[in-house]
Amino acid sequence: MKKIIAIMAVLMFAPVLAFAQTGLNVGDSFLSLSIGEPDAKNEIENSQWGNKEGVSFGVQYLRTIAPVLAFGVEANGNLFSKTENFAWDSYYNFFTEEVETSIFNFMLAGRLYLNRHAARVYVPFGTGVGISRFEISARKNGSILGKEKETTT
Repeated sequence: MKKIIAIMAVLMFAPVLAFAQTGLNVGDSFLSLSIGEPDAKNEIENSQWGNKEGVSFGVQYLRTIAPVLAFGVEANGNLFSKTENFAWDSYYNFFTEEVETSIFNFMLAGRLYLNRHAARVYVPFGTGVGISRFEISARKNGSILGKEKETTT
């Protein structure tokens, strides 16, 4: 019986929800938030980073300035968890390498809508800046051998 009531509720409110999404009016604003898990595993010269653990997040605000055009801002980032790699130097001295990475993007964003129906097709566009931080430290028997940070934009 619960399934029948749920199906009836969806069927009753589906036309209202579809009607609410049919128009693109000048002045409409859109706010999108996202959070998830980064889906990347990378390796550079035998050093792995971004081991699919951490947090990924983003926010986007757009305002429609014409029936087929919206402009706004967007920011997103990825905070990867620290990874440990077993490494060696040119003399085959083994040590543990820790890698920590974070990536951020900030941009002016837009959408060019190709239709004006309930199911909208659009082309996203934008320009901005990306910042990445890459930190590597090497340890042997608990002692820090070296530490290096690099930030790029």
